[in-house]
Amino acid sequence: MAIDEIRGRKRSSFLIFFVLFLSFTCAMISLSLTESVDKTNEECRYDTYGIWEGAVLNVNERELNFLGQIPFIQERGMAQCYGKIAGNSGIGTVDEHLWKMGRLGLNSGRLPKSGDEVAVEADVLSALGYDYDLGQKIDLTVSVPAQYLDEQKQEEDAFPSIQVTKTYTLCGVLKEYTNLWEAGRKATLNSAILTEKGAQELLLEAKTKQEEMVPLPPEKNCFFTMKNHDTSKICEINEGLKQEDAEIQQEVLINTYAYPDVQQMEKKQLFHWAIFIVSLVAIVCLYMLQVRRQVYQIALFRSIGITKKQLRILIFFETALLGFPAAILGSITGALGTWCLVRVLLRQKDAVFVLDIPVVSLVLFFTLWIIALAGMRILVLQMALKQPLTGRFEIQQVKKQKVNRMKGVLLAGLSVAMAGIVIFVCMETFPIFYKREINEKSRSYSINALENPFACIPKEELSNIKTIPGVSKIDARLAENCELRFEAMEENDFFQAVRENSEDTQPVLLNMIDGAGNKKIIDYPNGLGVSIYGIPEERMETLPHAEQVNKEAFRQGKQVIIIFSTDVDGNLVYGGKSYTEAGIKAGDEIELNFYGFPVGERIERKASDVSIVGNMTAKVGAVIKVNREKSAYDPLLFTGKPYMVLCSYESLKETLENAKEGYELGFNKTGTELGYNSLDIYTSESAGYLSTDFIVADLCEQYEMNLRNEREMITASVQEAEREFFLLFFGGVCIILILLLTVCNILAFDYENQKRKIGVLKALGMSKRQLQNRLRRNSLKTAVFSVLCGWGVYGVWILGNVWKQQRYLQQEFQEMRSFSQVLQQQIEGMKIFGIGGFEAFWISAAAFLAVFLMLYLPKRRLKNAKLF
Repeated sequence: MAIDEIRGRKRSSFLIFFVLFLSFTCAMISLSLTESVDKTNEECRYDTYGIWEGAVLNVNERELNFLGQIPFIQERGMAQCYGKIAGNSGIGTVDEHLWKMGRLGLNSGRLPKSGDEVAVEADVLSALGYDYDLGQKIDLTVSVPAQYLDEQKQEEDAFPSIQVTKTYTLCGVLKEYTNLWEAGRKATLNSAILTEKGAQELLLEAKTKQEEMVPLPPEKNCFFTMKNHDTSKICEINEGLKQEDAEIQQEVLINTYAYPDVQQMEKKQLFHWAIFIVSLVAIVCLYMLQVRRQVYQIALFRSIGITKKQLRILIFFETALLGFPAAILGSITGALGTWCLVRVLLRQKDAVFVLDIPVVSLVLFFTLWIIALAGMRILVLQMALKQPLTGRFEIQQVKKQKVNRMKGVLLAGLSVAMAGIVIFVCMETFPIFYKREINEKSRSYSINALENPFACIPKEELSNIKTIPGVSKIDARLAENCELRFEAMEENDFFQAVRENSEDTQPVLLNMIDGAGNKKIIDYPNGLGVSIYGIPEERMETLPHAEQVNKEAFRQGKQVIIIFSTDVDGNLVYGGKSYTEAGIKAGDEIELNFYGFPVGERIERKASDVSIVGNMTAKVGAVIKVNREKSAYDPLLFTGKPYMVLCSYESLKETLENAKEGYELGFNKTGTELGYNSLDIYTSESAGYLSTDFIVADLCEQYEMNLRNEREMITASVQEAEREFFLLFFGGVCIILILLLTVCNILAFDYENQKRKIGVLKALGMSKRQLQNRLRRNSLKTAVFSVLCGWGVYGVWILGNVWKQQRYLQQEFQEMRSFSQVLQQQIEGMKIFGIGGFEAFWISAAAFLAVFLMLYLPKRRLKNAKLF
């Protein structure tokens, strides 16, 4: 009988089956892919930041013993730092537990096996001036922390160290991690790894090197994972650490980089619950539209003698015959759709994708889906059982109105959900795009002559650098310091504030420590010390307001560009104060004086030795004010140095080469052949360790330049942003697709109910045009209402995040900021990300259009409806 009943109303049964099938298919695909993307993000975070959940840095023996006795710590890993190389990079040992939980790795080679071998990070090798050839001998000067035996000397020098130079064989190049881990910002991590024997030999040599000092024990950092990943127990660990050593107040550093914060988890849960709710509302709406017909059919069955028990059995089999095949076929189609999308993702360049089927979420969805399906059928049955078996077997007018109102509310709710999800996805993509843009436009390699002040790369070499595989752009500069003077400088408040140099942004003639340990600073005598960069003409053409500059005058050095960084409101800021004017505008004439010291030992320089060795007089072709946040990807603009001067490479090179011979300036020596002494190299996605890093390191070693390799860090950040965007975009698209298909099918289902009403209106004289305008007005009203409600929902989301941020700042950092202050900070962040009134308007337009088309297009055929 159930089969005959389904066959008897083929069109209605097919629509019910189709809506159920689509809701389950879309839910299956969206849940699987959002969970898979989240799992992929998780694995990539673990590969970058390790799987350790907490760390106790600079740990002592008592604290180590305490950590070893904690039952809910699953595994501990140790790193011991014996000293520092290349500035602030550590050298020491890493045990196998930390190697595993940190997911450390090698770009090439192997870990050291003997005391004279070492494995070093690529960027540290570059900073030391070595390439990445394995087997080469490298000299490492290690600063081993020490302590004076004489207490008076110890008081005079708070951080003494013993310098030990040892020769090692490079056996491996480490995958970068010290600059990526959060722990690397709080403690010294080992960029160079030795064996335990090699570390002890280093310590022994430090002991014999100095009689007045003794080396300190290695700095120990303990990393650990928790049983069942229960990070809530970390508070108990902190309390125990305070009891062990009340003076130090040691606390656990949580690996927040590897594990998602609350907001990221909320986004994932938001998508899951949105999928659940939208799919369930679709089922409710579907059966709400069938109430009148199903009540009539059940009442008809009762009139011919079918019992309540038989009706329940009939409804059960009808529901099962429609629901279970829809669920099974939807599962198969959803699995195939997920597989196809995964295959597409894996075809992308170097794509890493982890497929993760959320069994628990799918079981929960299936359970709720069945409950909603059965609940609506039971509701219809109860309504039909209360229907009198007289008359036309129709539900009472009051109940009919309630059903129609509920149907309208549910449809309006789906429309608000459509507008809300469009607004949410669009707004949340701005921070992700900003992060991706900043990193994509950031330099992969920074080459300078800090260690060898007068080194440079010839202009002719740039063409060879461009041919290195993976190199997409080169930003080369000839850098120098000089004194800036202009007519109105004494009257300008901003100039005077910068001249005081309270933020230490401006260059000085001399800043050094003399032989007696005293700091020696010599300022520019007659003006303001500024940085000047000679850039190629094609680079000038990429700058803002470049059209204001005369190219020929710029090339000859008759025109220059002045750059200032501003806040988000366009104001000049220095020393905590805001200024509107810098005293310089386009067309003003400026004077640039180049000072030098006679060639010799810098430590012996005196103020009387300095003299002007070169001069430039030029007009300001353009004044560029750039937001310090939005220009962060461009090192040339993002300097934080007011009154920075840009001129052509040719004019600056000519000025310095024609200066008095035998003098040393900040970065150049007069009377010598000059070139580029500062280069930023940008790479494409095809860049790699062997294809690009290796060659660039060789180039720097050849010209004795320093190299800072940031390619791996930038690549990790770009990939993380791309994964965040994909999760947000695909989760939103899945929900929008479910909403779109649900509403379209509901409106198609409601066609029969609306057709008679429209037919009556046409019979009373309403034209097709009038009918079409009526349908448009109704859709327009609902769309406007949905957009306003959508913004309201997103506003609640923002306010919730502000409240959580306020509580987080209070609990973690004891910052007592008011709610309005945190909200203002959130608004400032939106400005930085590029969100303004214009963007909000277009987002509203997109949400409005999505809702309007969703509601209007399925109703268009109603204008052709006939009464009979």
